[in-house]
Amino acid sequence: MSPEGLRSRFEFYRKWFQTLLVKEFMNLPRKEQEKFLTIVEKFKTDCLKVHEEAKGIKEKTVQLKILSIGTTPGEEGFNVEAQAEGVSDVVRFRTLKRPTGNTVDYIIYSLDGQTWFSSKEELITGKVSK
Repeated sequence: MSPEGLRSRFEFYRKWFQTLLVKEFMNLPRKEQEKFLTIVEKFKTDCLKVHEEAKGIKEKTVQLKILSIGTTPGEEGFNVEAQAEGVSDVVRFRTLKRPTGNTVDYIIYSLDGQTWFSSKEELITGKVSK
């Protein structure tokens, strides 16, 4: 995923949580607030587990040369095909903002520093998305 895409998604969720707090959670009856807080606590515990397990994962930002930018009818965002210099594999990803220029920064992940994946999900499952 691109660093900009990560920041964009994080900002989206930050705003979403703030809106939820002000417009929804505040108006829940106390009993429902307690149920919701239990859900949030479970989410936080799960996030901490994932964060702890991810400490051994190496991350590297690489620059990809953009091959094509397209859209899918009815879907928001852009489909980008790009390639790292000296690598035959094409990286495909979606982004909400149209990339500018001929290159884009992209974060890749590895356990051993030799085999790299385009997402932590691919690294863990071993399944490469097409």
